[in-house]
Amino acid sequence: MSLPTSTTYTNTLRALPSRIHILHLYRGFLRAGSTFSNYNFRDFVKRRARDQFRMHQNETDPHKIMGLVKKAEKELLVWQRQGHLNSLYRVDPLVIETEEKDIRKDKNKTLLRGPN
Repeated sequence: MSLPTSTTYTNTLRALPSRIHILHLYRGFLRAGSTFSNYNFRDFVKRRARDQFRMHQNETDPHKIMGLVKKAEKELLVWQRQGHLNSLYRVDPLVIETEEKDIRKDKNKTLLRGPN
């Protein structure tokens, strides 16, 4: 089975985003997620990005890939904007966040003191 040789198909292949561009998009989602002060939003954005990118990692149709990349770029802009708006308002940390900080502090104290 040979690939079609029409000019639209070859132009589409040339216009496909590179692997580096897609990884840059993925890292952008992770960075956008980390800008949220609320644990639930932070975790949701990172988890959603991971799930969406893994779900489509084996996609081979060039037109679908282009559509997915365009959709991801638009969604990334939305999350970046929401992260910026979220940073303008102070939110009290959740209990789980304060417990994580306490655990990290305890580990640092024992590391600094050494074994007794």
